[in-house]
Amino acid sequence: MQPSITPWISSVSSWARQVILLSKKVADHIASWGSNWGLLDLRVDEKEGVALVSGYSKMQDQKLSVETPWMKRHYLWSYDKRPDLAVWYRVNPDIHEAHDAARRHRARIALEYFKSSVPSGWMSPGERSLPVLAVSGAGAEAVWSCWWISKEGAVPALLHIVDEDASPLDFLRPGWPLDDMADASVTLLGTGSIGSAVAESLASYGIRHIRLVDPDRYLQHNVVRHQLPDRFIGQHKVSAMRQVLINRWPDLIVEALPFDVIVDADVLRPILQESTVAICTTDGVTSRRVVNHLAKRAEIPLVLACVLEDGGYGEVLRVKPSAGCLLCHREMLVDAGSLDPEPSLDHDYGTGTRHLPMTAVGGDLALVGDLAAKVTVATILEQEGHWSQRLPGEQALVALRPLPDLPAPFDMERSGGTRWSPAWAAKPDCPTCSAP
Repeated sequence: MQPSITPWISSVSSWARQVILLSKKVADHIASWGSNWGLLDLRVDEKEGVALVSGYSKMQDQKLSVETPWMKRHYLWSYDKRPDLAVWYRVNPDIHEAHDAARRHRARIALEYFKSSVPSGWMSPGERSLPVLAVSGAGAEAVWSCWWISKEGAVPALLHIVDEDASPLDFLRPGWPLDDMADASVTLLGTGSIGSAVAESLASYGIRHIRLVDPDRYLQHNVVRHQLPDRFIGQHKVSAMRQVLINRWPDLIVEALPFDVIVDADVLRPILQESTVAICTTDGVTSRRVVNHLAKRAEIPLVLACVLEDGGYGEVLRVKPSAGCLLCHREMLVDAGSLDPEPSLDHDYGTGTRHLPMTAVGGDLALVGDLAAKVTVATILEQEGHWSQRLPGEQALVALRPLPDLPAPFDMERSGGTRWSPAWAAKPDCPTCSAP
């Protein structure tokens, strides 16, 4: 028997835009049963057109409640459970092909055709439309589809099966080299406006071990530029960022270390020696120079990210163990007749003789942070032989609000422009680059 496909009428066209969420654990359990039908409890957000299966049965047996960790985190968990609102059927596999065809043509199939694919347990939709989950097969061979059944016919809808045991990063395979970063660990020193963007990006790239180092607390004036929401005000930034990262990436290893890179340099020295790459997004010249010195002594790559000239430029600087350090780079700029941008970093936020409450807006700072994360990941993958990740230089300048009449390499005229500069040599008299 072939399905009769007819166009939707306006009164049912919205059904196909609704989605039912089903835990894979529940889907696998139902598919393993020999039974042909059962009832489903739903938690429903009618405005959004989304429903969550929160209870299920085999025929009219006692209902099994579902309380998985993911479901408890879902916003629909706070909605009232609506018992016996939907039904599931074991069906002939042809019904899934009909589902695909009907969705492609924005159509519905005849009710009699759908009914003929159900071996037993058929329930008439009556006066109301009935959400139905259809399954055939079991285990890895199980196939599901979702329908809204009414007297006028069966309209295909969307079913989304959520595998709670899957890592979000699994969906990056096979197009991204996750395994080549499996053993990498990154220490991020500074989790402010730029650093919080770096942390988010590192996790999205698949870096699995991140150490967050920052002694500061998250305060109200940070909210406008930071990745954290205001519910974390008062917490250490590293603790709050750890919570955010772990909630989104459950298998991520995140260490929250509320250390000061200057006061606690002796504590950080062995931490950097165990790191694959270090990233510094701290405020102030002194802290950057300390991290520069420690990373050089640990013989690991260092990525420094900041904004320069009162937010006019973003800078991402990569310091390789075999090349010159931050101090050598700044001296090289001066020797070439350029400017030394470090003095503008001399004081932390809101301190010193100049009060700079807003050197750059949040979007610009996030842009710099994302680029710093990209440079970090590219450095790791380049070491693993991924030559497509080679960078065009060691210093990247991004024009955010470019200033007139500045010397090279700061002579950029248009916002959004990016300029890369090559590596620089170590100075013979550099106290950081010279042998200890």
